[in-house]
Amino acid sequence: MEQDLILLAVAFFSASMLQAATGIGFGIIAGPVLLLVLNSPAAIQISVLQSWLICAVLVPGLRSAVQTDLLKTFAKGSVIGIPLGGLVYFLVSIGLLKFLAGLTVLGTLFFVLHSHNEGRKRSANGDAEAVSPVTAGPWPLSMGFISGAMNSSLAMPGPIPAAWMSGAGHAKDRVRATVLALLLFTYPAAFLLQWFLVGLEWNTVWLCVGLAPATLLGIMVGRLLVRRVTEEVFRWFLALVLISTVAGLFYDSFKPLVEL
Repeated sequence: MEQDLILLAVAFFSASMLQAATGIGFGIIAGPVLLLVLNSPAAIQISVLQSWLICAVLVPGLRSAVQTDLLKTFAKGSVIGIPLGGLVYFLVSIGLLKFLAGLTVLGTLFFVLHSHNEGRKRSANGDAEAVSPVTAGPWPLSMGFISGAMNSSLAMPGPIPAAWMSGAGHAKDRVRATVLALLLFTYPAAFLLQWFLVGLEWNTVWLCVGLAPATLLGIMVGRLLVRRVTEEVFRWFLALVLISTVAGLFYDSFKPLVEL
């Protein structure tokens, strides 16, 4: 048990550090470790609660960088996506759900890579936002919808809107601030849905409290790293997160077939 707690503390420190520095990454690192150690729905609940803690600490200092119009559009999509994601979670097998999510993230990855050269040119010219990046319309609404659905079904709401914003030409500071602000409001909705569906045990609450110091320490270190993360590094890191997400989702969805 002690080794498990140490493993979780290290994972939470690393995950919160990346989340604080880039706006995404917590679920990619902490999620699999939680599932490995706990092997229960509590893993998703803890991931959601700790992610919300990160957002609650960081968002007040990032308000000036939030793309308000885009945040509203994302939120509208998430309002529909969160309950639908919970419904899909019960109607579709978890293997198929992960496969479909993997296809969605893969499509987003192609979009990011396709837009990478253009974004790099804008960054090199110091003109990252002079092209008036998209802030409304069907695409951001769809990204918010997918984010909400993946939030309630897989606890992975961040990569999709972050990838779309990066590919659409938004600067990394705006991506980080807007995504964290979105998750500040959508994580509680996902948690309440999980609470309603599977309940909440006190052990889950106490484990969250015990892991909070590691999360807070990771936030402090991540905030120090923000200035070292350039637009170029951010986009490549985002692509790496998406690749890792796709690989993990496809592996989990095909694992039962391989073991037959």
